[in-house]
Amino acid sequence: VSGAERVGDILPDFSRDQTWAILGKIDGDLIKKAWNSGHNLQQVAACGNRYALLFESKKHSKQTMQIWQNTKDYPLEVIKKNWNDKRSILQLNHLRGMWFLLMAKLPGNPGQGAPRKTGKFGDVINEHWKKKYLVRHAQSVGEKWVMVTEKQPPNVTTWRWFANPKFPEEKIRENWGNNYRIAFAQYSNAKWYVMMYKVKKTYFQKYILRAQFPVDEIEAAAKEGYYVHDLNGGSGKWMVVFNKR
Repeated sequence: VSGAERVGDILPDFSRDQTWAILGKIDGDLIKKAWNSGHNLQQVAACGNRYALLFESKKHSKQTMQIWQNTKDYPLEVIKKNWNDKRSILQLNHLRGMWFLLMAKLPGNPGQGAPRKTGKFGDVINEHWKKKYLVRHAQSVGEKWVMVTEKQPPNVTTWRWFANPKFPEEKIRENWGNNYRIAFAQYSNAKWYVMMYKVKKTYFQKYILRAQFPVDEIEAAAKEGYYVHDLNGGSGKWMVVFNKR
């Protein structure tokens, strides 16, 4: 029985601009099918014993020449090789004991900094900011963090972050009112880490946190003009952040 045939799996609908799969494994054949159907892999998340694979139509995605791998060892040499091939990191996460890496070619050059194991979350973010870099992805490895950075875009003026065992809903709502938007959320070391950037040009944003993957709510949000910006799992819940196009 293949991964796509197990009871409880959800398969993608490639007639949609954004679509998703819920599986017990990361299915390489399904990713190839997505590419052939005009979709890129946007993000992979894990919650409990399930993976969520998010796909987006290539008409909305400016990336090309995707590669991915899921390995036990930290993929530093693969990252270096693909940087030499002009690819950028789209995702680097430690999911269910494995390193998941997604890279692609992007227009221009985001000027990514080398992901490396570092110290405390806030100290490292501040260190990068002083060098005109911001953090796009963060993943804890024990007490250390691996962070993917890139040159500060002109629309971002400053940042704030929060860490709490409970998802920091009040802090997020408070900072939305001050033109901050969620860049990413990461569940690590029994805490939710939420990074927000203050932007000059604002846009509508919302999120949901659910024990079951929120298929109906994602579909309803899409009808209102929202797309999934960030997807993650932690503390037995799926976290989905939406931005409005």
